[in-house]
Amino acid sequence: DQKAGKGMDVDALVEEGLLTEDQATQIQALNETLMAEKTAEREAERALVDEMSEEERGEYIEAKKAEREAMTEEERASHFDLFVEEGILDQDEADALEAYTTAAREAAQAERDAIRAEREEAGFDMDGQRPEKDGQRSGGKGMRPGRDTDVEAEEEATDL
Repeated sequence: DQKAGKGMDVDALVEEGLLTEDQATQIQALNETLMAEKTAEREAERALVDEMSEEERGEYIEAKKAEREAMTEEERASHFDLFVEEGILDQDEADALEAYTTAAREAAQAERDAIRAEREEAGFDMDGQRPEKDGQRSGGKGMRPGRDTDVEAEEEATDL
């Protein structure tokens, strides 16, 4: 599976008829270029942050966090616009692709929510954590329905 854009599986999009092979190739090439640029930006930013004092670093991180939170959904979805600007897709194709990927993302979330609900109904605590053992987390306590901790399971085993 070839990925491009924000996690788009371009092979699946070609199979669905939403992209041509040529468009898929162009999107992949654009994505590789953008990823290389983003990696270079992150490395430069990391070097900058490494040179900061603890106080400066905290202020910088808070400013970046506020910047990310201020981004609108439209700004986040601008990769579809970029495909149009680069001449890879026309606006109708970009709109269809965005609608498809949005629907796929919503369907995947609905499936995850349904699985979670089924597991919670069966007694699994999906948010709980087992107590630490030897300084390490043991994972979700929801792995055994009806048991709150490993200690309870161990007590049951010794009672046998």
